[in-house]
Amino acid sequence: MHAQLGKRDDFVSVALDIDPNENDGTLKAHAMNRGFDWTYAVTSAEVAREIGQLYGAQFLNPPSTPMLIIDRQGKAHPLPFGIKSGNDLKAALAPYLKQS
Repeated sequence: MHAQLGKRDDFVSVALDIDPNENDGTLKAHAMNRGFDWTYAVTSAEVAREIGQLYGAQFLNPPSTPMLIIDRQGKAHPLPFGIKSGNDLKAALAPYLKQS
């Protein structure tokens, strides 16, 4: 998806690691080894708990690959669970990227 969208000033992709056993160094090494060039962060227990309360416990289950889009007004739009292709993600983002 990142390759398909190209560099944009109006789009930021952030991956949140909710595993309490992870740390910034491990996550950074993993992202670099895999060639991932988007932003990664390890959440605190409080942030992970808040995500679970807002969007459901399934957001705290890593195999479900939960994703959400936060629009320009700050409203979150959870996507269906499961792995998605770059084309699926690009299509899901399209209405929000067209907003002014």
